Amino acid sequence: MRIDVNADIGEADDADGIARDWVLFSGITSANVACGGHAGDERTMRIAVERAVAAGVSIGAHVSYPDRVEFGRRRLELNTEVLGASVITQFDALAATAAASGGAITHLKPHGALYNSMAEDTALARSVLTTIAERSPGIAVFTLPGSAAAIVADQLGLPVIAEGFPERGYRADGLLQPRSLAGAIIDDPDDVGERAVGLAGDAGIPAVDGTIIHPEVATLCVHSDHPSAIENLSAIRAALAAAGVDVRRWDAP
Repeated sequence: MRIDVNADIGEADDADGIARDWVLFSGITSANVACGGHAGDERTMRIAVERAVAAGVSIGAHVSYPDRVEFGRRRLELNTEVLGASVITQFDALAATAAASGGAITHLKPHGALYNSMAEDTALARSVLTTIAERSPGIAVFTLPGSAAAIVADQLGLPVIAEGFPERGYRADGLLQPRSLAGAIIDDPDDVGERAVGLAGDAGIPAVDGTIIHPEVATLCVHSDHPSAIENLSAIRAALAAAGVDVRRWDAP
């Protein structure tokens, strides 16, 4: 068994946030870099990209609804032109920063409400992914397995990297439990580690209603804004190692 481990990076510009990201880089193989929609600016992007290049970590564009007030966690009713322009502005900003630091964007991972909207809304997923594919043909897409975004990406010829969330609750249909509902967040790092192994292997994980589900995933996400992000990552890596799971970049041979 093998698995990629990713984290959302560059979402805080204070010293504590940057220090936390630095620690996370020691245990991840892919970084989704906030590029201005919900968080991030030129400075935080540069810091994240330079660290990713130094650590040999793949660089992803963590695009979002343009919503810094609510951290990209509310769905915005934007027409396709407005949303497309925002997503491309974010993507281009990170691409320029990556190029200046000797790196390149290898994957796309939408953030928060945009991620969930694209997982459920085929038309929205097609609009966003077509826009990005025109700018970066062949870019890989991190999304939930079997989601609308995964189906559309496959239709567009984009590699799909199915993603699992060991510190998030799942519904029985394989979508994430909304953060406003009970069971959405897994708080115990030991539970997070156990769920990581279940997602990486054949055991599966319990959904919020107790149903055992078996998402087939190639990468596991650690949310850097989780209060126990570092502890969660440590528990994930320890549990995967104990289970004999090989952790490496999704694009490694």
